[in-house]
Amino acid sequence: GQGELVEVVMKFTLALDLEDTLITPLFRANLYMMHPGPFHPRPGLREFLEWAMGQFEVVVCTGVPEKMSRRVLDKLVEDGHVSEAFGRVAIHLAMDARGRTRPPKRPGDLDERLKDLTRLGPVGTVLMLDDNPEGYCVPGQEAFWIKIPEIPRKMGVPTGDEDLARAREMIKRAAAQLQAGEAPLVTWGGRGLGGW
Repeated sequence: GQGELVEVVMKFTLALDLEDTLITPLFRANLYMMHPGPFHPRPGLREFLEWAMGQFEVVVCTGVPEKMSRRVLDKLVEDGHVSEAFGRVAIHLAMDARGRTRPPKRPGDLDERLKDLTRLGPVGTVLMLDDNPEGYCVPGQEAFWIKIPEIPRKMGVPTGDEDLARAREMIKRAAAQLQAGEAPLVTWGGRGLGGW
């Protein structure tokens, strides 16, 4: 009715990196054969994603080619590590200034691709969880990135880590700051959100 106040709660997008954020790294040779090969989910992945998908619009934003990314998501669903709903999320690729999304062919070649959060939504409505913001962040968007350490592993298999639980708290804090119209805290290497 007239005179009622309506609380507007902004829905944020949470963009998630794939390699070394959600799963162990893929073998580079397999990227070009389009076969994911052996990889492991980060400990606590299913619980983290169930929470995240209830709070945010969740997308994957990665440097891994799209077909390979989709195969990884399919394998995670098939093995019961993630829900079918997460297996269907949108995949956005890192892109260079000329619009190319393919990673460099040779190890050591400069990778000029970036993850531009404005492709995912208006500034201030997208948060990015990534192990390598230094390599992919568009200058000026640092405040919206949350850095998570690479997955600790021994012989390729993740060892116990609680990093997704810690990331969840950092994401909740960042979203609350944005909802309140505040700038998120800048803490990773002098730039961006979060860090260990």
